[in-house]
Amino acid sequence: MTLIKTVLGPDTGRGLDLLAGGTEIDQPAYSDGVRLDLPGFTWIMLSGVVALDDDLKVVGAGDLRTQIRFILGTIRRQLEHQGGGIADICRVRVYVVGGLTPERFRIIHEERARVFDPQHYPASTLVEVTSLIKPELLIEIDADAVFPRRDSSNDIQPGG
Repeated sequence: MTLIKTVLGPDTGRGLDLLAGGTEIDQPAYSDGVRLDLPGFTWIMLSGVVALDDDLKVVGAGDLRTQIRFILGTIRRQLEHQGGGIADICRVRVYVVGGLTPERFRIIHEERARVFDPQHYPASTLVEVTSLIKPELLIEIDADAVFPRRDSSNDIQPGG
């Protein structure tokens, strides 16, 4: 089986140059995710998404619902850019700061219900954590999506 791996995101490794130079960094060092192209399908593994805008400023500080909406919108755009969509998500992992109170649990699931088709909910993990990359961030979500290859003419044929 042939595998083509592509690291996603124009800012891949942002912050790594500062880290390598021994400089204290105040920006994340990561890629947006990884795209695996296999015969017949594409698998996208998105890194954790938080409510940071393009200037790395927190969106919706202290507002869980606003942060979830921003994150799910970002995930949607990332997947659409790769040729997939929200319906292709097969797994999410949700990391929440500040406790899993009934109110927070309700907000998380209300917002997920706005986005995910009830017949195709992804597998999910929900974990409470002590902190994220910035103290104003309340939630982080990563996602895996699988969808048919749009450029199947490039697929490797068996025995080829």
